[in-house]
Amino acid sequence: LARTLNLYEPEKVTDKTGVSVVQLKSAADLLSHAKNCYIICGHRLPPGNDIETVTGLLNLAGLIEREDRSKLNILFLKRNINSHGAWRIGVASRDIKDARPDGLYLMLGDDTLDNEWLAWLKSVDFLVLQASYHSLAVELADIVLPSRTWAEQGGTYSTTDGREVTAPPVLQPRFGLLPDEAIIRQLKQKIDKNTGRS
Repeated sequence: LARTLNLYEPEKVTDKTGVSVVQLKSAADLLSHAKNCYIICGHRLPPGNDIETVTGLLNLAGLIEREDRSKLNILFLKRNINSHGAWRIGVASRDIKDARPDGLYLMLGDDTLDNEWLAWLKSVDFLVLQASYHSLAVELADIVLPSRTWAEQGGTYSTTDGREVTAPPVLQPRFGLLPDEAIIRQLKQKIDKNTGRS
C-alpha cells in the first residue's frame, strides 16, 4: 500500500496534471467522505488511451475504502467498453493499429469493423479471423474459424463500474460450437504436437 501511495505524492501529481496540491487535497477529502461516489471517465479521457492514467484511476478505486467497506466506483464511458477487463490486466496499453504485425489472430466474434480497421487489416500479411458472421473482414482473412455469438457465450465480464460478473449463455450454441478458448486450446495442442513441444 505504501509503495502504491508513494507513486501518487501530491507534488508529483501536480507536476503531471497541472492540478494544484490544494485542489488535490480538497478532491481527496471529498472522495474520502462521499457516501455514494462515482468518478466518470469519458471516452475522450484519457487522451491517447494513456494507460498510466487509467491504472492510476483503478489504483485510486482500490485504495479508497469507506467506513461501510464499500469502494469508490469508477465508470469508463469509452468506446469499446468491453475492453475494460483488458485495461484492468494491463493488455490495452497501446493501439494495435500503431503496429505492423506480420501475422494476426483476431477474435472478432460478432463485432464489426469500420473502414479504418478494414484498411489496416489489409496491411497484415497473414490473418486468422475467429468470427460469428460473414463480413468484409472475413473476406480479408487467410483462415476463418467459427465463433459463438455474444448471446451464446458465457463467462466472467468486467462491468462498466469495475465489478466482475459471471453470466451463463443466453442461447445454446449452434451445432455444438466450442467456446473461443476451447478452440484456441485445441489449436495450441496441435501446434505443440507438430513442433514437438509438450
